[in-house]
Amino acid sequence: MKRKFGLAITLGIAMSFANTLNAQQKLNPAIEAKVSALVQQMTLEEKVGQMAQVSIESLGNSNGQQFSFSEKMRDAVVNYKIGSILNSPGPLQTVQDWNRLIAEMQNVAKETRFKIPILYGLDHIHGTGYIRIKSSRRAMDIFTCT
Repeated sequence: MKRKFGLAITLGIAMSFANTLNAQQKLNPAIEAKVSALVQQMTLEEKVGQMAQVSIESLGNSNGQQFSFSEKMRDAVVNYKIGSILNSPGPLQTVQDWNRLIAEMQNVAKETRFKIPILYGLDHIHGTGYIRIKSSRRAMDIFTCT
């Protein structure tokens, strides 16, 4: 029995490595070349900035329920070259407000040298209690990208 269990574990590990190798083989060489060329052109400051993530609250303020960016957002994206903004709990936003905020971020990213879109993150560690749900669907269903 122990021998069969050990064989099953070994087979499972081997299959997981095979899946990893298969995933690596699916890389698109044309895309990889473009990414490599882009990274080679970037300054160290741009590379570090792309790896930085800041909280949305540090880039603006709320007037009641609606969040608005201040000039800090443009400064962070254009001058400090940040690559990611994390939306952590704050006032509940409507879908229209979230779309407006994301559009503002991406428009400012277009002002940068390489026009790399901002990676936008939603903080789910605090649960979905700060997300306004207008239907019976789960919060993740609303924000799933296809």
